[in-house]
Amino acid sequence: MTGEYIELTRINLLFNSEDPRIFAQRVAQAHQERTYADSQIRYNFFVDNMPPEELSELDPEQISRIIHMATASRYLKSRPNVDTTGIMYEVNQDFSRTMNKIIMDKTLEKSPEELKDMIPANLTLPDKP
Repeated sequence: MTGEYIELTRINLLFNSEDPRIFAQRVAQAHQERTYADSQIRYNFFVDNMPPEELSELDPEQISRIIHMATASRYLKSRPNVDTTGIMYEVNQDFSRTMNKIIMDKTLEKSPEELKDMIPANLTLPDKP
């Protein structure tokens, strides 16, 4: 012991009583999960910032079914003129994000050579179950 003060992160701390192989596996898994988490954050950032303007929208039949199901409770049936603009805005936002996610997933299925010009970030996502 040199008596020197050294700062370590918890993941890089190996105790004398710990098996070095288990320690190495734990550190490797932590780094891989960090890579996955970083890629997932960037993936969600890309999906959230894709333009929704050119996507298809919910058709009037779908909108009426959503409003009907949303206002089908006994409490809301007794109230006329329920304002559904807020909930429909959220539904449209979720629909647009889902459509963008489908487009992004299809794009990520392309070869790495095609992707490097389209998506500048190297995404390392875990395998889908």
